[in-house]
Amino acid sequence: MKFITRSFASLLLLISFIGLGWMLFREHPTISQEPTPTSEWVTISDPFSQLEITPSPNTGFCDFYEPPPGMFQPATFDESIADPPFDQGVAYNIEVDSFSNFIELVGDRTARVEADVPFQGEYRVYHHAPEDVTPITIRYYVFLNQIQLTDVFVDVPEDTAFKAITLGPKEQGRFTMQLPPLPSGTHELLVIGVEDAPLQRYGINSNYVQRVTLLAGYHPPMEREYRVMPQVDLEHLRGSQNGITLNVTLNDALETWAGFDVYLQAHDELSFEIHFGYGGTSNSTNHDHQTVALMMLLNDQQVPVQPDQMTFYGAVNPGTINTDLPVTVDLSNLEPGQHRLTLIRINYPNVPVCLLKAGIGFNSYYFAPSDSVSVYGIEVPEQ
Repeated sequence: MKFITRSFASLLLLISFIGLGWMLFREHPTISQEPTPTSEWVTISDPFSQLEITPSPNTGFCDFYEPPPGMFQPATFDESIADPPFDQGVAYNIEVDSFSNFIELVGDRTARVEADVPFQGEYRVYHHAPEDVTPITIRYYVFLNQIQLTDVFVDVPEDTAFKAITLGPKEQGRFTMQLPPLPSGTHELLVIGVEDAPLQRYGINSNYVQRVTLLAGYHPPMEREYRVMPQVDLEHLRGSQNGITLNVTLNDALETWAGFDVYLQAHDELSFEIHFGYGGTSNSTNHDHQTVALMMLLNDQQVPVQPDQMTFYGAVNPGTINTDLPVTVDLSNLEPGQHRLTLIRINYPNVPVCLLKAGIGFNSYYFAPSDSVSVYGIEVPEQ
């Protein structure tokens, strides 16, 4: 369960109430260079077997850790909202143990589930705020293995791509997800909530992101090719130790999205560059590349990030502060008026959450599985 304060995306404060594991991280999944004509592409053959964790998990992935008496105890959703840690914030949780195909929890937000059967799952949210605070409306989107599910909500019109929930102070909300059968394998379910509020400059927004790993049947790792992205120097970033999380510029000129405005005027098509870099880790050794998935929504519907590529999969080195990916979005079917473009970054896609972070002491490790969302405005003028 997560509880975060409502604030700018770059300042979000996050506390996770999770099952924690005492495991010593020995080695990050390595990425081997393939001898192909396109040398910038690499292949992860088995990202899980290359993780050496002590003690070795009985499950092959991770053990669900129960802290010793007197130490921090994971809180349930109901326990957490009964005594919130903040004066104002939003608590939310994918209730994975309520899934109709649930078998057992094997680690932090990682569960074994039945394969090849349709299933339902529940999501809960709570708005903790003083009584005089204005209600908020959150739009929710659901992704399975980085592809948006558009028929997942059971109580919205057919083919509606999102679920909107309005919450006043101290109000709870929940919704049921109708999910497709999962073939044997390792699957990632991602729920993203974005506050339905006037857009701000620089893509800033309040968002609530959570993912869980579902291990269905015999769960071989998901093999996928990742494009290793080159370092792109930006003068104002020289000397920085922190990689860019998620940003956009126009026409190689470092021109911001819409200058001092929020909505960028465009029609037919829009070209820009997505900037991102390496996200930090702590208490970990021998880490090489960080894998990244980039997704994009135009007016609530997922659209390709690259030609014939709905989701872009890239990898960045620890020293990569910035790289950029040219993107062109087709706007030819949009009506005149204002529209929204949502960019999403997922770190270490499809690596089980329990292998990304665990522990609260010296033998813990943390591999920055936090995800990023930016929302930009587009205005199509009258022709």
